[in-house]
Amino acid sequence: MNILAIEASTETGSFAVFGNKGLLGELTLNCEITHSERLLPGIKSLMESLKLTFDDLKAVAVSIGPGSFTALRIAISTAKGIAFSSKLPLIGVPTLLALAERVMDFNSVICPFLDARKKEVYFVLYKRNADLSLLKIKSETVTTVEEMCNNIKGRTIFLGNGVEVYGEEVKSILGKKAIFTPKAIRFPTASAVAEIGYKMLIGGDYKK
Repeated sequence: MNILAIEASTETGSFAVFGNKGLLGELTLNCEITHSERLLPGIKSLMESLKLTFDDLKAVAVSIGPGSFTALRIAISTAKGIAFSSKLPLIGVPTLLALAERVMDFNSVICPFLDARKKEVYFVLYKRNADLSLLKIKSETVTTVEEMCNNIKGRTIFLGNGVEVYGEEVKSILGKKAIFTPKAIRFPTASAVAEIGYKMLIGGDYKK
């Protein structure tokens, strides 16, 4: 059972296919061309490399934000088009959840946050359970960096493009409480969207 995933909430776009054996393949593009120019060619390239067609898929998952409005609109429209034409379920995955899924830490709060422009950020807080699931301890919110930091009480791992824009401000407020992930795992990926979407598909936990 294979699921195609699309992630385009930030300047980096990626596509992945996830199946019974785990991640089958992923293509990530961080270049000057727009999402509208790279989405379909990127998906086609990935599917051809895996020797798959849309007939081999059971669902399409897509990151639904928050993030860049234009990029998300293009990605969601593309995912809807593929799902509709192939008569597949469409599964929406919150971008901040996909970000949090990248962090395997049982001793810290996980804070994915994205630049919302106008000196505001989107953020949410999670803790990792012993069974590897994520427990949301603060719902998704858009606010100032200072107000976000007021919600932080202990050691917290931050990731997302908010680190690039507001990392120094976060560090100045929180000091040693703030831990930043390496850049390699700082951005949302289609593989994380795919794995979450796969679990949602199996559990029937999506809007039909």
